[in-house]
Amino acid sequence: MGCALAVLFDLDGTLLDSEQAHYAASNAALLALGLGPLPWEEYTRWMYGRPDRPSFRDYLAARGLPTYDTLVEELVAAKARAFAEHLSALRLFPDAAATLQCATQAGVHLGIVTGARRHEAEWVVQHLLDGLQLDVLVTGDDVRYGKPDPEPYLLAAQRLQLPPTACVVVEDTPAGIQAAKAAQMRCLAVDRAGTFSAGLGADRIVSTLSWEAIRDLAALACDP
Repeated sequence: MGCALAVLFDLDGTLLDSEQAHYAASNAALLALGLGPLPWEEYTRWMYGRPDRPSFRDYLAARGLPTYDTLVEELVAAKARAFAEHLSALRLFPDAAATLQCATQAGVHLGIVTGARRHEAEWVVQHLLDGLQLDVLVTGDDVRYGKPDPEPYLLAAQRLQLPPTACVVVEDTPAGIQAAKAAQMRCLAVDRAGTFSAGLGADRIVSTLSWEAIRDLAALACDP
């Protein structure tokens, strides 16, 4: 690319076809503690693209339920147990696999920035990404504030020793887009469901992920 550049991918919903599994696990956790069921609309409102702890806390608060730490931690642990049952069935989106291969060949710095727990993200890297050599992996366990806060993306840039403007983010949720733009990074939004609007702030919105779309934004990041 002619410059020091990083491409930072979100994981769930961007590379990994896992959103239904996260929804099922969140619903199971709430049901196990007598706080469910969880409607899909509420899941997308409070939990879509966000780390588990603030998601559960905000959802409980919106329903007028207690939000004390022990309850939130019980929900997080219950969701992790439920999600573990889905891991072996998860698959990459076909367009994600092809894009990662091209990105690797392009020689850019590669990173994953996700709200998932570290053991979940590492399992995906090992079993579904064929041990892809990442330059940085930031998970929900590494930050105090998750998306839509910019902390996860800023931490990735810091670990890569690159300015945020040298990073291109690939996201699939409003919370992730907000985090990327707050970190002053260019953002490609993957909208497979066709529900995004230009008002979300992404630099470009595509229905299918491709290296060509990333490359266009990467060229802009190299030569602003």
